[in-house]
Amino acid sequence: MNEKGYYALLVSSSAEEHKKKLAFEVVAMTFQGDSFAESVIVPWTTVNWASPTEAQLAVQDIADEITIFVDGQQVGAAHDHRFTDGYVGFTVSAPARASFSNLLVEQR
Repeated sequence: MNEKGYYALLVSSSAEEHKKKLAFEVVAMTFQGDSFAESVIVPWTTVNWASPTEAQLAVQDIADEITIFVDGQQVGAAHDHRFTDGYVGFTVSAPARASFSNLLVEQR
């Protein structure tokens, strides 16, 4: 996040016939005065979720390439050059709970 806007990784989970599925989308939210414009960078994608209780998520943003990993496997990638610097943050919406272990944020 910076003064121009931010990228967001949106995540949702579901159980489907005894298999766990994880869905994600990456969007760019660009500030426009008191509002914002949303652009889809990586559309909703569903992947198998290896663990029944937790998933290892990783997002890598190097130069203009955004890459998403779930449980060590690359599951999405896109190029976008809108935001070249900023801060990292987390939020949860709706009735939900998020917990993090081994959280690592690096600047390269």
